[in-house]
Amino acid sequence: KSKKDKHVFEAHYFSTVGNGHRSYTIPIYRLVSFHSKFTYDNINHRLVGGGIYAAKHVNKAEGLFYIIHPLTTSGGEQIPAFPFENKMDEEIKRRSKDKNEFNHLEVSDIALKQDGGMLLITEIKKEYERRAGYPGGGIGNRNLGNPNGFRAPLLVDYYYEDMALFSINKEGKVEWSDILHKKQYSHDDDAVFSSFFLFKNPSRLRLVYNDEISTENTVSEYVIQANGQYQRK
Repeated sequence: KSKKDKHVFEAHYFSTVGNGHRSYTIPIYRLVSFHSKFTYDNINHRLVGGGIYAAKHVNKAEGLFYIIHPLTTSGGEQIPAFPFENKMDEEIKRRSKDKNEFNHLEVSDIALKQDGGMLLITEIKKEYERRAGYPGGGIGNRNLGNPNGFRAPLLVDYYYEDMALFSINKEGKVEWSDILHKKQYSHDDDAVFSSFFLFKNPSRLRLVYNDEISTENTVSEYVIQANGQYQRK
């Protein structure tokens, strides 16, 4: 639901034993989600996830919410949420002239912790559509002198930029957050070479990505430890 007083998530649980199907309502009243992502924790048997929310202004991203739900009862519980910190706000906007940079944040991946916590990995993703120009500066429609009456093809530019990480412990408290910088640009490729690949092992995480989207390129990685310390290689 798009209205704050009716905004809920509905989770459906299917099983081959017992009842076979159960549904749960998870209200996030007072918030409207911009973008969200969920996964199931098979070790701790909980639905976990989160997203970007709006509260005062529906068209302005204001913070992050997250859900750790055991899927045993339908909600009524308070969904944890917190506004973006000023220092994070300043850090992202320092690299961009866009005053609404947080509106482009999406939850790209979730790394589960064995104790029941999670790491939400968000990423700035932008898409801009434009019409291809024709020789002579025309846009390619009949009114601008195109004798065939065809419209110019639609082109799409993709910008995949900084990643913001939020570490949440098993009690649902934010342990740390940080911003990892990258800047990727491409056009008309569905952003297939953009974003990152999450490589997980028991001791650390690796976020592997292309420095640029080109035929001659270098590949970099952020190596992240559980306490939030990281290295770029």
